[in-house]
Amino acid sequence: MNFDLVLLNGWVLDAAESNITKQDIGITSGRISFLGNISKIEACGAEKLDIKNKLVIPGLIDCHTHHEMSLLSLTAFSEVVLKKGTTTIILDPHDTVSVLGIEGLDYLIEESKNLPIRIFFTVPPCAPASLDFDESKKTVKLKDIKRAFFYPQKVLGLAEIMDIKRVLEKEPELLEMAGFAKFGRKIIDGHMPGLHGTDLIKYLNATCALTDHESGSVEEALEKNELGIFTIIRRGSLEKEFSAAEFSSKAKQNDKTMLATDGCVALQDILRKGHMNFGVKELIREGVSIGEAIKMAAYNSARVYGLENQIGDVKPGLFADLVVLKNLESFEPEYIVANGALVDNSLFNNLSFRYPPHFLKTIDRDFVTEECFKIKTGSEMGNICVRAIEIVSGTLLTKEIPEWLFIENSEVLAAVHKDILKAAIFSRSSEKYALGFVRGFGFTRGAFAGSIAQDSQHIIVVGADGKDMAFAVNEIIRRQGALLFVENKKVIAALDLPLAGIMSLEKPETVCEKLDKINYELVLRECRLRNPYTALSWQMSIPSIPGLKITVKGLVKNGKEIVNLF
Repeated sequence: MNFDLVLLNGWVLDAAESNITKQDIGITSGRISFLGNISKIEACGAEKLDIKNKLVIPGLIDCHTHHEMSLLSLTAFSEVVLKKGTTTIILDPHDTVSVLGIEGLDYLIEESKNLPIRIFFTVPPCAPASLDFDESKKTVKLKDIKRAFFYPQKVLGLAEIMDIKRVLEKEPELLEMAGFAKFGRKIIDGHMPGLHGTDLIKYLNATCALTDHESGSVEEALEKNELGIFTIIRRGSLEKEFSAAEFSSKAKQNDKTMLATDGCVALQDILRKGHMNFGVKELIREGVSIGEAIKMAAYNSARVYGLENQIGDVKPGLFADLVVLKNLESFEPEYIVANGALVDNSLFNNLSFRYPPHFLKTIDRDFVTEECFKIKTGSEMGNICVRAIEIVSGTLLTKEIPEWLFIENSEVLAAVHKDILKAAIFSRSSEKYALGFVRGFGFTRGAFAGSIAQDSQHIIVVGADGKDMAFAVNEIIRRQGALLFVENKKVIAALDLPLAGIMSLEKPETVCEKLDKINYELVLRECRLRNPYTALSWQMSIPSIPGLKITVKGLVKNGKEIVNLF
């Protein structure tokens, strides 16, 4: 037999059966063509690699992610995660589409074609995440969904349907999107944080959603599991919502569990801890067997998304996407095979992608003034009780807390001595903005800002005073996208984000260094968060996640209503 590559003396994990057997692996034209004892046949023309009794697992599949949350371009993100053993990613490009529209998806698909990692897409139906409670530069319509489905090889389905209010109110266009996907036999991803009972049934009946990644407890996940929903367990930079082992032991349909990052793994953690391989290691630490963990991280995902004849296991006929592990303790790859070829550091050397100029100029609003940050009340002096956002560290959640603040010259003041900072969010494409207060950042001077407010990617800023906050916002507008910390109207640390105003064009290691510098400067000023960027970007402004959030339409409570600050 003719082979391009042979892996000798490996212990191979059969993901479907959770069995481990001693096997050699023959690879031809990008696919696994032989599994067994290769000494018994004549192997011709092959590069042979003795992997010395290392464990071979299928390439890991991140079945739901948002690459933009890493602050990297798709090419740079692909390089980073492939080196960690993630050989397939299924992207929900919600952030890109919120800024660039479906044209952004077109370019991502084009960029993905020349990358050595396997990339598929789901099309975001909810940009913005909530029509009633937020707005984005671009709004996705039914016609956009229909056009996106013209990429049958790349587009697997409809991304998470986040606008629960529109679903429960049976808003026609959103349900038509779901109906169009169902008619085309496309998968539909759900988004159901806190839904249970009658509302959960209504949501499922209206959308035909097959997956969910937003359960906050074992009980919530089990209720969905009993209804046939595939539960995506999220692991990355956030605290775990519930024990995977407990859920696995109690689930009646135990084959309906997958693992994904949901994009919620910071770049520093990807580089230093891992990507999907870190998630698998965490599941094993929680008590899940290695066989079940790999099933969740590869085999089940391939089945759910209709890729079982391509990837997800180590079987003849499937694409040769494989990870050879150094050991089970670190779960670090010794070797990675992607599409039949060994991955090395030179694989991405000559890969680049040219974006159209308007992708690098996406913030079109006027500069702001210090006056914009003054929160006025009818009283000249005294104090007033406000609704403040409290950051729940390590999660996507926030809380609403009442806080008494001083009034001076009719202006409500921040209270840095008790960790109450001002918060503001400015539309990147109109003059709309909203103001509030936040607890949890801890720093006592300066302003921290970015053009990365999830999910609509507006400019968000927290700070101790209006002067620095205005300077920070204006600097982001001038740079056409950035994450930065300023003090005394001077940029102390910054990372430029020119691509759609949300992604860097620099090397991953450089991006990581600049993020570390921002974090360091914030820690020097008594910030107590492990990763301030994730709190600023992921937690404060997503109206489809429970808690008190701030969007350009105001303060949103539990994704159900807009409430007053006072």
